[in-house]
Amino acid sequence: MTSRPAIFGLLTPLRFKVRGPKSIMGKLHFVIILALSVGIAAILATPLSAFEYDGTHWYDSDLPVTWEINENGTTDCTGEFGAVRAGYQTWENVSGSYFTETYVGTTSLTGPTLDGHNVVSWGSTDASIATCYYWYYPSTGRLVEFDIVFEDDFTWSSTGEAGKYDVQNIATHELGHTLVLGDLYGAGDTEKTMYGYGSLGETKKRSLHQDDIDGVRYIYPESGNQPPNTPSSPTGPSSGTPGVSYSFTATTTDPDGDQVAFKFSWGDGTESRWTSFVESGGSTSMSTSWSAQ
Repeated sequence: MTSRPAIFGLLTPLRFKVRGPKSIMGKLHFVIILALSVGIAAILATPLSAFEYDGTHWYDSDLPVTWEINENGTTDCTGEFGAVRAGYQTWENVSGSYFTETYVGTTSLTGPTLDGHNVVSWGSTDASIATCYYWYYPSTGRLVEFDIVFEDDFTWSSTGEAGKYDVQNIATHELGHTLVLGDLYGAGDTEKTMYGYGSLGETKKRSLHQDDIDGVRYIYPESGNQPPNTPSSPTGPSSGTPGVSYSFTATTTDPDGDQVAFKFSWGDGTESRWTSFVESGGSTSMSTSWSAQ
């Protein structure tokens, strides 16, 4: 596993914006700051789920994701810090996912800046409701950092007031991008948190749709590493001559595709040493001999 980059200047940013057409509802921008190339997003779908994910993710060693909120918040309402935190907690609370995050407090920093800090702040977003930025290595898909900016020219509420954008509603959507789920614009996506439009007074994005839940479970599955499947009986002779060495071969697969090693039990109370690792689905052999009984 590669280590977290120490020299952020190595990430030469390019920008790729995903946005929908103008409408009476505000636009939720998802701006991807990339290193060297633009990733290609794909819809992952089953008959029971649909979400957008391009393969980028936090490495396990980078969890929990630590993040901060700019100390100025917004002057439109109180409770905005708690509302943003509640949005991230919604994702962390999904059962069947091991994603974790830790809020470390307020900061004077603002985004978007590649500075080693994940920051949520209010500022200018070129008229979108909010914008999520993230940086990652395209060669590995390892997510490095994110910043989220809420448009300060709009009016905000922490209680779902009519005529104002609800902080938790929009925060839950934008923080979904940090996992990294993409915007959805289909006719069947309107009730999902990751639907790419938001409207005044809307609060439904606070609660995750089943497809949102399926998305975070897919990217960060709680099941973790699974043991290899039990090998079938080794192939080799069923009888022989004492003192003569005989070879036996075994094969198995690993559910996670990891390499596997084997240890043979010889049936007389003794066992072999561990073999070298081989690819999942590969075979390995070990030789032994028996003394006369």
